[in-house]
Amino acid sequence: MDRIRAKLADIGAERDAAFERAEKAESELRDAKLTIARYERENSDLAGKVGRLEEELDEAVAKAGQATKQRRANAKDRRIARRLRHTLPDRYPNLPAPVDPEPTRTFLTSPIFRTQTAQLAAEEAERRISGVEAEKEALEKQYETLKAKHEKVQAELAELETQLGGL
Repeated sequence: MDRIRAKLADIGAERDAAFERAEKAESELRDAKLTIARYERENSDLAGKVGRLEEELDEAVAKAGQATKQRRANAKDRRIARRLRHTLPDRYPNLPAPVDPEPTRTFLTSPIFRTQTAQLAAEEAERRISGVEAEKEALEKQYETLKAKHEKVQAELAELETQLGGL
């Protein structure tokens, strides 16, 4: 009789330990699911940012192309103005000194700077996305491991319950 009671006590202790392991595995599984959901949200947010940055990059490239066309047109105008500056004073000595055209450097550097900034931001976002994806894969592996442990503990628990049901 004492052996049966000792066996029942041992089985009860195993059952309690199995319940604790099951609860711990469920808790870890829940935490892993929450972490994966958070990373998926971050991934979608970063994908949206990459899309916006690509649009900004396209706009900046288009503006840079327009600026290049404008610069070429301004260069042609400056060449014509230089020729006129050299020939007009000889023909018309009473003309006032020519006014320097507005400098286009600041106009040209601004789109280029914005293009480079957008490119750097897009590259950084891509690096962050790849890092988040790698971390997501690691968490999914951890999730699968925890899920397997959880199922194993559930099976042990079911086995203990069947053993206890026979007593």
